[in-house]
Amino acid sequence: MSELLWISVPGGVDGRPLLRVLVVPRLDGGTLAGSGMAAWPSRGLLAGPALSVEWRAGEGSPITAIPVSSGDVTFTHQQDLWAQFFAAETPVGTTAGPVPPPEQPVVQPSSRDAQAISDTFAAPAAVDFGAPDSAPPTTYHAKVQEALATWTPDGADTPAPDPAPPGPPPPPPDFHLTISLLREHPAVLRALGLIFSVRVAPPAGLAQAGQVRIVWPAPDPGLPTIVSPWSMYGTGFLPASRGPEISRGMVTLTPDPAVTGDPGGRWTVTTVDVEGGARKLRDASQLVAAGQAAELAADPAKPLSLPTMRTAGIQLVRVDRHAEFERRRGMALESNARATLDGMVLDAEHLVLGYRIDIRLGNRWRSLHRRIATYHRGTPAQVIGEAGLHEEGHIKANGAARGADDVLRASEVVARWNGWSLATVRPRFDMPAVVPGPSRGAGLAIAFGWDFVAEPESLPRLRFTERYALRARVADIAGGGLTLDDPQADRCAITEIGYGRFEPVPSPPVLLEPGLTAADLGPGEAVDQVVVRSDPGSTVDAFVAQNPGYTMRPRRKLLRPRTSLAIAEQHKMLDHDDADQTFAWVLRAVAAGDAFGAEEAGDGPLPDPAAGGINAVPRDEAGKPPAATSAHRDWDAPWPQPEPPKTLELAGPQAGEPPVAWRDETLVVRLAPGERVTVELSSRLTADFLDHFALQDAMPASSKGAAQAGRHPLITPVHPVTLVHAVRKPIDPPDPGSTLTPAPRESGQTFAVLASAPTLFGVDVNSTGQLDVSAAWTEHADDATRQATASVQSFIVDRGDTVLKEPLRHEFGDTRHRVVTYTVTAVSRFRPFFHPSELTADPDAFVQRTQLRATVPIPNTARPAAPTVLGTRPAFTWKDSREPSAGGTVTLRRERLAGRLRVELGRPWFATGEGERLGVVLWDRPTGAAEPQAPLVTECGRDPIWDTTDPPRWPAESQLVGAAGPAGRHTLQEAAVPALVVPFEPFFHGDRWYADVALPGLASASYCPFVRLAVARCQPDSIADHHLSPVVLCAMTQLLPDRTLTVEQAGSTVQVSLAGLGPRGPQPNRVDVVVEQCGAPRPLADTVQMSSLEPGPTGDGVPVWRPVADHVVHTTLNAAPITVPLPGGGAATRLRIREVELVGADVGAPEPQAGSPGELGERVTFTDTVLLPLN
Repeated sequence: MSELLWISVPGGVDGRPLLRVLVVPRLDGGTLAGSGMAAWPSRGLLAGPALSVEWRAGEGSPITAIPVSSGDVTFTHQQDLWAQFFAAETPVGTTAGPVPPPEQPVVQPSSRDAQAISDTFAAPAAVDFGAPDSAPPTTYHAKVQEALATWTPDGADTPAPDPAPPGPPPPPPDFHLTISLLREHPAVLRALGLIFSVRVAPPAGLAQAGQVRIVWPAPDPGLPTIVSPWSMYGTGFLPASRGPEISRGMVTLTPDPAVTGDPGGRWTVTTVDVEGGARKLRDASQLVAAGQAAELAADPAKPLSLPTMRTAGIQLVRVDRHAEFERRRGMALESNARATLDGMVLDAEHLVLGYRIDIRLGNRWRSLHRRIATYHRGTPAQVIGEAGLHEEGHIKANGAARGADDVLRASEVVARWNGWSLATVRPRFDMPAVVPGPSRGAGLAIAFGWDFVAEPESLPRLRFTERYALRARVADIAGGGLTLDDPQADRCAITEIGYGRFEPVPSPPVLLEPGLTAADLGPGEAVDQVVVRSDPGSTVDAFVAQNPGYTMRPRRKLLRPRTSLAIAEQHKMLDHDDADQTFAWVLRAVAAGDAFGAEEAGDGPLPDPAAGGINAVPRDEAGKPPAATSAHRDWDAPWPQPEPPKTLELAGPQAGEPPVAWRDETLVVRLAPGERVTVELSSRLTADFLDHFALQDAMPASSKGAAQAGRHPLITPVHPVTLVHAVRKPIDPPDPGSTLTPAPRESGQTFAVLASAPTLFGVDVNSTGQLDVSAAWTEHADDATRQATASVQSFIVDRGDTVLKEPLRHEFGDTRHRVVTYTVTAVSRFRPFFHPSELTADPDAFVQRTQLRATVPIPNTARPAAPTVLGTRPAFTWKDSREPSAGGTVTLRRERLAGRLRVELGRPWFATGEGERLGVVLWDRPTGAAEPQAPLVTECGRDPIWDTTDPPRWPAESQLVGAAGPAGRHTLQEAAVPALVVPFEPFFHGDRWYADVALPGLASASYCPFVRLAVARCQPDSIADHHLSPVVLCAMTQLLPDRTLTVEQAGSTVQVSLAGLGPRGPQPNRVDVVVEQCGAPRPLADTVQMSSLEPGPTGDGVPVWRPVADHVVHTTLNAAPITVPLPGGGAATRLRIREVELVGADVGAPEPQAGSPGELGERVTFTDTVLLPLN
């Protein structure tokens, strides 16, 4: 069934109460003509209809009907406009059937995010910065980190959903959709006759509040059924509300003082870009979530900072708007569930078309919706209603947007004022002042459009430092509402809205010199990294001259920071009496667009009026020149006159010149070779501009000096520029006198931890970026030695380091002792600033290498394994001396030092490393009684067959000679008792190891004593209790006595004597002297080793020594020299001397067998040969 809804909208009192009526056709199929709507308004309605206004106090109350005089009904429709819009045969579709429920949008919690942004910046802003040129305190970075950590991803990292698949094409626009869309333009509805007004007079008792509706008891025949719902009204004949959201035509941004029980808190105001700011903060919080914040905060080159916020004008925010959407959805569902709206009671919220926002600056309220409108239709355009109509637009209270993913979304920001009208599009300065609307109404099947222009001088100015108030008037669905100057509108406002800038002042942009690009820079150089190079003892200019592959680019240009036209305007820079000048500045900004001028002078983007100068502060970091201090320079040209860029220049040191200083318009930084400094460039604020910034309210007074000076990250962030004086090699090589001391090692430890002195080997940390430690030592094997080398460790060296970043640890892979020579290589930290080809051509191009003079002993950390003893036998050494005397006599004295034992050892040796010895284990108290160590120490005894002195049973250290080092006292593993260990050095011969143990004290104490050596593998360079292996007992072996043979030749005779310790009995040892000759000529005879024990001819051709008959003499040990006659002839002659022990000869001496085969049956304890003549 077709209906015409007549919605009564109380419109206030202007002399008499005014009721506006909105007519809403709800037609059910067919055409307009078939529904009785071929023309509108109908003739009967225009001819003075019998309308009636019904009043009641509330539902169920008596109704009072008051007829309406035709003079009280006002139509302002445009003749024939209805027919021009809608032909009589226009299909109207149908409104029958169920109405789909309103879609609930996804609402971004803008109020929560705005408060979180405020909290995030408040704590860092409240930190006390102290001195203006000081770096931000550590508490600032801590507060930043804490603030960022509060931002959870909250879906910010969720990828955007894929666009929804295309749905069916929308139905063609029909009559109802057209009427619905035109409802946003009450002036057009009035021209169509769909809005008319009625002057009414409420009955007595219902003047202040009640319900009202208008009815047409006898409508024109053929018209759809007239349906009139009730509308609530209150004081001032304005729509009344059931809830606190609206009160007498005002949105209750703050509670209406005349209404009790409203807690408020539904609305708030923010001036920051909430959506963009929250997204930036969530992105930044990911650093904290990933555990990188502490690392960044600890690195002054990458301080943790808060992202830049954007000033977004004054924004009206509906708190918990999601619930508001739900509430309104419930209202819509309730209405849709009704079979008819006849008798339904509408309140103020049902009658809302939108909101009209007013701003108060000073004492005057101004509307943000005043505009001059011209509506038109058709081609060529025909004006609808009044051309140049002064009207107020509105904003939608519940707007939402559908994204590419087909999801309806909204934020809690209901209105945003950025300085321009909310009812027109902000004009572009390269476009006409009047911005036309679309040539066709969106979604309409008719040619419909509009031209809007903001009403001149109707808008307030949005300016930093000002304080504003904001209110919202209700625009009802009939186009009415409280007017701007209505006294009833002066309530429910949010006041004391401070407006300040959130965007920090940019630091001066740093550019290359004109004509240069990044491709013109050398290795390691960048726009914000300036490099000069030199060699030791040379200058920067000399380096360039000697190295044609390098070009010096030591200068950068520093520009005055630019800003947007909006920021400049909000700083009041365009509030100028000279309109032409102001507009010229505007056109200058428009022309500059996104261009970033690098020109020396000339027009360009508008400079940031808050940037009053440049502050250059050397970062307080290791390696900077010690006398470097801050330097600042103002921009001289008045705003917005263009100003030539200033220059940043890097130079070498100069006596009397500070490291960082301005010289005219050039900031000169002077660095010695190897020095580096990071200069933090920032903008000093223009005087009296600090209060233009929103965050300054949260700063303590002590921090405002830092902000004014350009040293507060939230107001004036810095741009670090690094300046480097690079050198190829470290300036100082490692000190060769440096020492490395190993820390005490533990048992089984395969590595050594070394402490260096000086701690960094005396290198220059400014030019040294890395220290490499390598090692060399000798590895001993059985039959060979080799030189071993190893790369031990590399250390990164930072400027300001005084010690190595970690312990120097040399891993050997075993426990052996070594004597190590270390080499330290200092690597230049400036390799990235030179061509890589230099390193390819010369691997040492960037290093200084030093071998330390002092070697480092690394002690053994494992107990040695027991040696393998293959045998023990007597050993000798010989000493000869010849003494010519007067008369041609020559005396030969030959000593046999025989108090020795040779120990034969199995392979391998050096199991514990270099310096491994064979230790002879002695009782450390040889005069004491027998103790547990007795079976484990060296023991000696007399040969019982001889009459000789008893030797000491337990040899003392003094009775051993030839040791390879001092004796040491060590604990025997087997008995856990101490012992004295005398080390002897083994030697390798053939395929065996041998060690000679000299015991002359024992050999001289007793004749041929028996000795049982106790030996162990010994490593003197070992950690405590790890020197000695288990003890090995050698076989009992006799020591042979020392002997001294004296031969004196005089002419054809010689005298021979043999001396040394012998037995006292039973018989003294006999000494035989046998003269032998060899038939071989000399010198061949001197090499013959074969002897015959029988006399015979010497000329038989066999090279052999034979005894000469009757030339054998006998004597005894220690007897006077005996004369030995020599045979004649020219044959080679020698003496063979032998000492024979007379074992078992208690009575008489056996017949000597010398010179005969009987010698083989005698016990010989000494034998030697002497070639004659002696001279």
